[in-house]
Amino acid sequence: MNLNINEIDEIDLWNDFRNGDKQAYECIYRKYAPLLYNYGFKITANRGLTQDCIQELFITLLVNKSKINQTDSIKFYLYKSLRRELMRAVKNDSRFVGEPAEFESSFNVVFSCEYDLIQEQISAERLAHLQRALDNLPPRQKEVIFLRFYENLSFEEISGVMGIEQSSVYKIIYKAIDNLQGKLLLEYAIVLIQLQTIL
Repeated sequence: MNLNINEIDEIDLWNDFRNGDKQAYECIYRKYAPLLYNYGFKITANRGLTQDCIQELFITLLVNKSKINQTDSIKFYLYKSLRRELMRAVKNDSRFVGEPAEFESSFNVVFSCEYDLIQEQISAERLAHLQRALDNLPPRQKEVIFLRFYENLSFEEISGVMGIEQSSVYKIIYKAIDNLQGKLLLEYAIVLIQLQTIL
């Protein structure tokens, strides 16, 4: 009997996997591999490296299943593990020059028009303004915004994923929202000025 991804409790699913249940392992992979790829690619902008690290992560999980800690959030555990795996791979790969911290600077968040909720609530023009404002945020601010508002991770989970203090997460989010407000106000002010010159 196949497990239904949406019906099983995360804690039970994780514990079943840790106890050697192959269906639980497959279920975790099917549910989280696409999310991990989306997150990893935003960090690396390298498809091959992202795929390799996800594969390495799931192999490590399988080999060490009996030693793995319990978790209340599979997503949090996997995001944290993937980020660590990506930073390790970058550090050990001679193709990448510089430290992992420099490599992180490529983090790119794209909130696309594919999401029905966004399409219903925000006009294409306002979404374009928001995307431009997001594009201009520093990489760490983009990553925190992505993890908090797109992936719905808690502040504590973001702290764990990124390896920073929870107080730093609050500060980064505050700065990101402040930056977004400033950039959006500026965008709208420019539009108003342009409209006034036309009229």
